[in-house]
Amino acid sequence: MMKTGERGSALVVVLLVLVLLTVIGISATNISVVEQEIATNDKQHNIVLYKTDAGFAMIAKMINEAYGPNRALPAAAGLTLLDSTSVIYNQIKNFSSYDNTFDIRYVMDGTTVELDVEHWATGAGEGGGQATEFITGSRDAATGGGGGAVHYFRITADGRDQTQTRSRLSSNYIKPGDNNAGGI
Repeated sequence: MMKTGERGSALVVVLLVLVLLTVIGISATNISVVEQEIATNDKQHNIVLYKTDAGFAMIAKMINEAYGPNRALPAAAGLTLLDSTSVIYNQIKNFSSYDNTFDIRYVMDGTTVELDVEHWATGAGEGGGQATEFITGSRDAATGGGGGAVHYFRITADGRDQTQTRSRLSSNYIKPGDNNAGGI
């Protein structure tokens, strides 16, 4: 037998518990959606970052070729020179002044990367130590590579994709001696 005044109280308690569980479920779903968006954005940023970073290796090889025995810029598939070859070569060799504009553009799987190189200093080679370039693994004697001038470069890479995810990197590159590999 039921007491008066308690009719339907179980129904109210069950409905409150159901509302509470619904709110918790909706909150958990929203959190999962936000976490998924964060993970997707992080992945997209990393993809653009790695493709932008690849530009440093490309510029380093160009600098080494410009100071190598051929004294020329290498031809690379997919590269668009934003200045003439001679302007970029003269800038790398410090024959002309720095123009503060991007010099090279390449597109890799939908990511556009623009590169700028600035020859900002030259110093005397000192000899005696070891320098290893991480990009090609070349190892050579001394900061001066056994003689010759040491060249210092500032490289800037700016990458972006169709979603406007952007990555901007800057690094210094040291090119020891005229015929030795350098390092970032």
